[in-house]
Amino acid sequence: MELFLPSLFILILAALIVFLVLPRFSPFAVISLCVVFLALAVYSHFKVYSNEYKNLMFLDTLQNNWMFLIAIIVLGFVFAFSNLFKGFKVKIPKIIFVDDTTKGSSFKDLMSMPFDKIRDLERQV
Repeated sequence: MELFLPSLFILILAALIVFLVLPRFSPFAVISLCVVFLALAVYSHFKVYSNEYKNLMFLDTLQNNWMFLIAIIVLGFVFAFSNLFKGFKVKIPKIIFVDDTTKGSSFKDLMSMPFDKIRDLERQV
């Protein structure tokens, strides 16, 4: 029971922070906190399990296949960033110039305009 109550207290405290405090932060602050906590978690993980990683020689298993691994990583970066180099097309509407000096362009005239004339103006834009 002595291990259950402190961990339950930490879980409730974390839930209160996530639901009450964290939504008030800006996205930049949330991302910065996530980066800091991720770096701390990675550091503590490697500090605790450093002996395990020294004994595990997983690079020996990749000795004959390193070229394929590099090709997969490069293709992954290319596919991930391919949208940045495609370019974005933005539809720019045409501007309709109206002569304000004529008295025919009042609001009442626009309200009494036929429906197909409105559709023609929408197609121009």
